Amino acid sequence: MYLPDSIFEKIRQLKKQGKYKEALEYVNSLLKNDPTNEELLYEITDIQFALGELEKAEKPLDFLIKYKRNEDPMTYYAKWVIAMDKTDWET
Repeated sequence: MYLPDSIFEKIRQLKKQGKYKEALEYVNSLLKNDPTNEELLYEITDIQFALGELEKAEKPLDFLIKYKRNEDPMTYYAKWVIAMDKTDWET
């Protein structure tokens, strides 16, 4: 389903203002109408990552890879970034 740029602008503004929880609620409300929208799923990943919820940030990416057969290199790059952030480099 096509989503107008204004929707993504609102999400960007909420994130820019540090209103990640509000942005997450907004994106989740949009996903109710289009639960497989790749752009929205990437937004969920970005917001969860910003909140430090790395396990939750991976779930949309895993869905895209497994069920949507998404071969976009950005999906794999995002998974790598999350994996690196989860690594304890102190030990």
